[in-house]
Amino acid sequence: MSSLSLRLRLTIWYSAVVAVVVLAGIGLTLLFMRSWLVRPIDREIAFQVTVFAKAVDNATSEEDLRNLSGEYLASGESDELRSLGYLLLVWSGANSVVSNSNVPLEEFTATRGVLQGGPGFAAPQTIRSPAGDAYRAAVVPIAQGGARLGVLVVAAPMDQVMGHLRDFAVIFAALGLLALLGSAGGTWVVLGRAFRPVESITETAAQFSRDDPSQRVAYTGPPDEIGHLAATLNTMLDRVERSFKEQQQFLYDASHELRTPLSIVKGQLEVLDAMGDVTPDMCRDTHQVVAEEIDRMNRLVSGLLMLAKSGERDFLVLEPLRLDEFLEQLFAHAVHLGEREWSLEPVPRLTVRADADRLTQVLLNLMANAVEHTKAGGSIGLGARQEGSRAKIWVRDDGEGIPAADLERVFDRFYSKKARGHGGHGLGLSIVRALVAAHGGRVEAQSSPNLGTTFVILLPLVDDSYSESTARGVAVS
Repeated sequence: MSSLSLRLRLTIWYSAVVAVVVLAGIGLTLLFMRSWLVRPIDREIAFQVTVFAKAVDNATSEEDLRNLSGEYLASGESDELRSLGYLLLVWSGANSVVSNSNVPLEEFTATRGVLQGGPGFAAPQTIRSPAGDAYRAAVVPIAQGGARLGVLVVAAPMDQVMGHLRDFAVIFAALGLLALLGSAGGTWVVLGRAFRPVESITETAAQFSRDDPSQRVAYTGPPDEIGHLAATLNTMLDRVERSFKEQQQFLYDASHELRTPLSIVKGQLEVLDAMGDVTPDMCRDTHQVVAEEIDRMNRLVSGLLMLAKSGERDFLVLEPLRLDEFLEQLFAHAVHLGEREWSLEPVPRLTVRADADRLTQVLLNLMANAVEHTKAGGSIGLGARQEGSRAKIWVRDDGEGIPAADLERVFDRFYSKKARGHGGHGLGLSIVRALVAAHGGRVEAQSSPNLGTTFVILLPLVDDSYSESTARGVAVS
């Protein structure tokens, strides 16, 4: 409904703009045509004034003016005046009028002012009779020796010109109305087609909100703004659906993992309650089991909280970190994780932008994982080198390896526990992936059964980071 309302509003606004443009165009066109039609009339009036002035040039008195005016109108010199339908009036001081028409030009407002001694106008102007009829006229005082003998009025009726203008106005109005209706209809149709994807987007969003996360916008149009919107929305819906499924799986896995220790705690307490005589040793044994399960739940909850916080913007405190110095210090602590053949492989001088505490957590997690899946005396190596604009850090072992079927999902929550069957809470590698992603990096596993596993971390380098031609390395067994 909102898209239809917007469609209607845009159609109205566009039609209003078209109407203003059409009206302005009609008005300017009519003004131009009026000027074009009036211009030859003005030239003819000016010419007739000049011809009459020559005819009465010898008049020295009002009587001479009247006589010469009558002779002019009776002669062939005024034939053109009559053929054009122009009006001529000469008014003398004795209030006598000589004219070729019975139209009382002397009663026109513009003429009366000149007759009463006002200045005339040789350039033709539009004057109107008391009844409202329009004439194009020149009103010129006639003087001889500084004395005004009378006033000449040459006028052309504007009926024909006004008729032409009215006809043109009707034609233009009809054409403008057709243009307005056509543009409004075209706009309505075009906007309907343009808003069809928007309606599809609205319907898809509505279906998506009704717990149908598989819905996507079915857009097949050109890659314009609407196309980009549809593609962006589909990408967003993919991510929302993926997040929704991950959240459901997260809740399922978390509830499943918490159910076991809770059941153990409850079972131990129920057994203790069912016993008649409870000895201190029995209480201590039950207390130990309950404490271990509570610690296990605490580790699980802490891991889940870590995963939840890893996506927050201020979760990490990123600072430039010298990777060679950092790995040397970390390696000194890692050798105490288990009786293994530890080695720090060559590390060039590299600088990454990282949170030292979180990166320590990542690498210790990977090295503890390597200890768990290697036998006593097994080999575990830590190293790093530059790979393009990134630092490549690895932790390798020669342990049992990871089956190819499990390699793609080993970083999923609780999956490593199910697949590899160790006693942890199954969140370690998920935390590793989340922390590395928060650093803007990527982690991947490379493994073959019985040939060992290598976990590789790729982190972006700081611009001023560089590799040295010589690298340091130590080995501890």
